Amino acid sequence: MSHEAFLSDSCFKHLLKKARLFVGLSGGLDSCVLLHLLANNPLLKPKIIAIHVHHGLSKNADLWESFCQEYCSSLNVPIIKEKIKLAKASNIEANARFERYAAFKKHLGPEDLLLLGHHEQDQAETFLLNLLRGSGVDGLGAMVLEREVYGISIYRPFLKISKQVLQQYAKKHKLKYIEDESNYCEAFARNYIRHKVLPALQHKWQNAVELLVLATYAMQRAQDNLFDLACLDYPELLNNPVEIDLSKLNLKRPRLENVIWYWLKQHKVTPLNANILERVVKLIFSVNKAYPKVILQQHAITKYKNKLFLNSLNELASPFTLPWPHFPSPLTLPNDLGSLTVTKVTGGALIPNNAKIEVKFNVKNAQLFWHKQTKTLKKLWQEWAIPKWQRSQIPLVYVNNELAIVVGQAISDNFHTKKVGFALAQQIMWDETNEKLKC
Repeated sequence: MSHEAFLSDSCFKHLLKKARLFVGLSGGLDSCVLLHLLANNPLLKPKIIAIHVHHGLSKNADLWESFCQEYCSSLNVPIIKEKIKLAKASNIEANARFERYAAFKKHLGPEDLLLLGHHEQDQAETFLLNLLRGSGVDGLGAMVLEREVYGISIYRPFLKISKQVLQQYAKKHKLKYIEDESNYCEAFARNYIRHKVLPALQHKWQNAVELLVLATYAMQRAQDNLFDLACLDYPELLNNPVEIDLSKLNLKRPRLENVIWYWLKQHKVTPLNANILERVVKLIFSVNKAYPKVILQQHAITKYKNKLFLNSLNELASPFTLPWPHFPSPLTLPNDLGSLTVTKVTGGALIPNNAKIEVKFNVKNAQLFWHKQTKTLKKLWQEWAIPKWQRSQIPLVYVNNELAIVVGQAISDNFHTKKVGFALAQQIMWDETNEKLKC
């Protein structure tokens, strides 16, 4: 396998666009081959940074870290070494994977890419694992060339390359690599499939791996078709909505489930499986219960006035103040609540020069002078029919210690202007999920 065979024109152009290319380096065959290939391309090498995660699960973990350091030195490639502590958990594999990605995320920016060396046999194993978990089309699609996981852009260039080809490359270039002894422990589900199930399948069907991988591609095409169907049934999905109007979902149950599945998938809700989907469908048909909801790891799904609302659990439970010293430059909000931006408009808010501007959340006893009346924010929330769980996530813009704007809802009479030309009018927008909520 030549460098050119690996770096197709489309792959090469894609990698060149990225600011930095991080290579997940375990020290095993696939990651060593991947790093060697990239390091031997003069245009890509300046972008490459290896990253090794020390899990502490093996008595040889320190030796592996030293090996990776020496390997990177031989290729003149910088390396980042991360050490993680794993809490005791029933699923060591899943726990280690989560902590590994958390370690990666500390270093990657939005213009960076994490490259991993998963190959064709890994893809076949993932298909079988998910099949035996009872996964649907999404799970059976296994891994894809590029995907965002835990907020990291991941690229897997070896998915169509066999393990044997990687071994031949390593032999040709006299590459050394390590063997993780845990890869032979058949107590782990993937290892059992690797050492027991796949060999048995290959004994009967020599090209079993290739056939299983073909099945993953069929499942990926089916995913695309199902998403297109979901958008036909609920066109608002194209706008990545945070709420679903149930009155528009007069569908048979399988198609209803399909819309809900892709809505949750768009917002990266985890875990996402058949059990979660069943709970949400039961929520849709629930009656006579105040604010019924499904609580997940990082999200709450709530039914209110025949709508489903998706909310982050990262709510600001206590009062919080965020200074805005560089107004009108954009302001990033806490807890993944998006950002505030400013535009000039007619009929917006008049913000005095050099004013003290702050964004607050959960302000107790807040009042707004609006429509020639001073009302408590609590009363206004009720008038505006803002559900209780959303109120703590709505930014309140204070100007010189006075509530001027409730983002997405109202501008105080004391700051609102209709004049054109002699007053600077401002419009504040809460840009959370690509939706601009105008005051």
